[in-house]
Amino acid sequence: MPGAAISLNSSNILYPHLALQAFLIFVGALALWFFIIRPERGTNGFIGRSAGQIRSKLLSRGEERAYEPRSVAFIRISFGLLWIFDGILQAKPNMPSDMISQIFTPAVAGQPTVLASIIRAGLYIWRYNPVGSDVTSVLLQVGIGIGMLTARGRNVRRLVGYVGLLWSLSIFAFGEGFGMIFTKGASIIGGAPGAAIFYAFASLLLIIDFNEGEDERANRLGRRFIGGYFFLGALLQALPFEGFFTSSGISGIFTAMSSMPMPSWILHDQASIGAFVGTAPALWNLIFTLIFLVIGAVIFFDLSPNAGGVAALVVSFAMWFAGMGFGFLFPAATDPNSGVVIFVILGALLVPGLLTNVRLPKFTVPSESRAFATVASILALIVGVAPVVYSLPAAAASSSNYLALSDGGGLVALNTIAPDFHLTTSNGTGVSLSSLRGKEVILTFLDPVCYDVCPVIASEITNAVASLGTASKNVVMVAIDINPSFTTRASIGQFDAEHGLANIANWYYLTGSLSELNRIWRQYSVVPTVGPVGMISHPQVVYFIDSRGVEVAMTGDTGSASQAVEKSYVSLIASTAKRVLAA
Repeated sequence: MPGAAISLNSSNILYPHLALQAFLIFVGALALWFFIIRPERGTNGFIGRSAGQIRSKLLSRGEERAYEPRSVAFIRISFGLLWIFDGILQAKPNMPSDMISQIFTPAVAGQPTVLASIIRAGLYIWRYNPVGSDVTSVLLQVGIGIGMLTARGRNVRRLVGYVGLLWSLSIFAFGEGFGMIFTKGASIIGGAPGAAIFYAFASLLLIIDFNEGEDERANRLGRRFIGGYFFLGALLQALPFEGFFTSSGISGIFTAMSSMPMPSWILHDQASIGAFVGTAPALWNLIFTLIFLVIGAVIFFDLSPNAGGVAALVVSFAMWFAGMGFGFLFPAATDPNSGVVIFVILGALLVPGLLTNVRLPKFTVPSESRAFATVASILALIVGVAPVVYSLPAAAASSSNYLALSDGGGLVALNTIAPDFHLTTSNGTGVSLSSLRGKEVILTFLDPVCYDVCPVIASEITNAVASLGTASKNVVMVAIDINPSFTTRASIGQFDAEHGLANIANWYYLTGSLSELNRIWRQYSVVPTVGPVGMISHPQVVYFIDSRGVEVAMTGDTGSASQAVEKSYVSLIASTAKRVLAA
């Protein structure tokens, strides 16, 4: 419907971007394969020799190929598949906006001030370009996954490992709120400290050089990591600050997801478990603490790695179900949470020992095909990172919009023809949207007898446009009367006079017949509601219409009286107007 908010998370926006990037990556990889990887390529001259060296590294021949312990190979392949699976989850059409409302925003809640500021930095970057940021996330995760599956050479493995490590730590900080371990109620049963640290560990294994016969060294690293994880679980469970010795605290681990759109059978089971442990919170919390402490000690100190590993598998599966709801069933899930990644690392520690004398089948992939996939993964990493780096300065500049965005001013992308209107100003001058073509139009709807919210919105818009300097001459501000009981020219004229708007050249407060106003309200989805004592309630929105008459974006505006929030709305409106002018 014209004028209605079209969500930026629809697949008709995300998927074309993904398809274009994937096509460019494929073409680039194909070109590099043709000129560098082809077996018959000559090695004469500088270009030929350089191509030959790159080809040798990609095909992992001779000393360039890295030795890989059996457990590391298990982790590498498993996490390669997990990275690709996570990329697919990230490509869901809802993710550009869901990341804001269901990932970043909850991650900020309850954080210490310093950490909250760091998380907000990631939020600023994502809000600046939600679709582009999501495409970047998909490309990075799929690229890392393919790289883990195909890279054999030491240098290429390190490259993939470093990118995987940095991206994992970024997810840990921004997407998981530092694992929520610095907020009240953090427990490994509920998923803290998140799956990202496991992905970081798997990436680290690609960076480490293992020599022939160092399989036990790799296994020992895995045992220390898993043992440390369960030690952390025992610590979090025992800390009085976390509140798990109270009924609401211990049951809250299991019922925290009750408000989320999860399958009803999981929510029912979690609620039942929460109610059960809440009957004896101190006892159950002591039991959980001791379980984590014993498992951690058995694995970390190599007391009985196999027995400890099996116990950890059983406990981890129980936590994955009861506390995390299997992770990936949540609509905004970007990974299967901690459950699966624990299984992978535990499996890497257990399987080699259990299958020491068993010959596993080997699947051979031709070197040229593997090299092509490796090149594609490297290109995906480059194409994925470049837009983020390019947008950092602009994203940092948009940080001043955060208060407005968190107050309710979420910016929504639009791409539809704005409905035309023919109305009049307080002095009888006729104005239509079509007559304003060639200029950007900032459109809102105001009640002429409103004395609190509407004057604030009008002030924010006029101050924002004034801040554009000379560019303001290309912007027109239009307010349309939205009070069905006060539609006269005198009403809007009085509003302009009272709030210092009458002498602003590019400000137009318009009204018309009630039938015409009703039509416009419906077309712009802002139909007012008249209360029992004549009070008017109406949507508080600001539309940004470009010089062609196309609705480019819209934002809500609460009209908050807070000076800090009002200043942030001014920044949001001004920065959006600049983007529309520059388009």
